Amino acid sequence: MVLFIGASIISNAQKSSETASINIEDYFPGANFMKVVLAESNGLNLSKDQLHIFTEWASEHQSKVAAKNTQIADLEKEIKSLSQEGVAVPEIVEKVEKTNALRLEVANTKLSCRALVQNTLKSKQWESLVANYEENHPFVERTKMMEVIQHVNPAPNYMSVINANISELNISTGQKKITDAWSAENHPKMMEMANKIISLEKEIYEESLKDTSKDVIYEKFEEINKIRTQIVDKKTNCRNLVKGTLDEAQWKQLVAKTM
Repeated sequence: MVLFIGASIISNAQKSSETASINIEDYFPGANFMKVVLAESNGLNLSKDQLHIFTEWASEHQSKVAAKNTQIADLEKEIKSLSQEGVAVPEIVEKVEKTNALRLEVANTKLSCRALVQNTLKSKQWESLVANYEENHPFVERTKMMEVIQHVNPAPNYMSVINANISELNISTGQKKITDAWSAENHPKMMEMANKIISLEKEIYEESLKDTSKDVIYEKFEEINKIRTQIVDKKTNCRNLVKGTLDEAQWKQLVAKTM
């Protein structure tokens, strides 16, 4: 009966996630051990007491984590809309800071879960769990430029849309000179920050499988949040440059292409 409850919790959480098109790995790159320990065929040979501890934790926390991930997704949609509406940088950054706070709350909960799992399992069970996780749930590193940018930045990438639609948007030579100058100066910096986030996420994944302390891993989440804010700030300043360079008709057409 307990196993059925655990499986039901996982199933309900997955259904909720699928409905909202939300992937936990987008918000927490560390190991998601609970989905393995509550799976019916995990090879861990859990005792009734161990299974009870895990199902109790899942019952109390999984829906809360899912709700926070949904809040993050909704805020990111709002950030995109605010950017398209031409809202000022401070208001957009305020929304980013809200997503950052939620991301830290999710990280804190999931890292506490990791500690619970490690402390509840016997050493051989823990080693088996880590091996299982590394083999069946490896870190998936984003390598394509647009995948990386979209992962770290919810605001539209106006420059890429302009470059893909020069003729349709009727971009003049003068306008292109302005946007090209911005890209030449800022794109390398943007990609450096974006790739730093991907690198930190990979470190979080790897260290969550080791005995690295919660505080050390948590600091990496804080560093990621700072970089995310810097990226959105820079992308919004880019938006301002583009909006000021294009005429009203061009801007409306550009925004329509970012919907």
